[in-house]
Amino acid sequence: MFVTLTAAIGLEALAKIKTDGKISQEWATEKMNRLKEFRKPYGETGLAILPEIESLVTQQPVPLPPSYPMF
Repeated sequence: MFVTLTAAIGLEALAKIKTDGKISQEWATEKMNRLKEFRKPYGETGLAILPEIESLVTQQPVPLPPSYPMF
């Protein structure tokens, strides 16, 4: 359920950026509060995509990690 709601927020942010070129502060605050709820672990899982969705909502890029793991 959290994945679906998170994706919906991300898609809505993309649509707002595409049509208006900006996101209102009220909308961003509301969605960031909602995403903050999703940061809490659910069972033994967490959503790794939250930083990227939050960056769409706030229109601030996610900092790049200092290194990437080798797989």
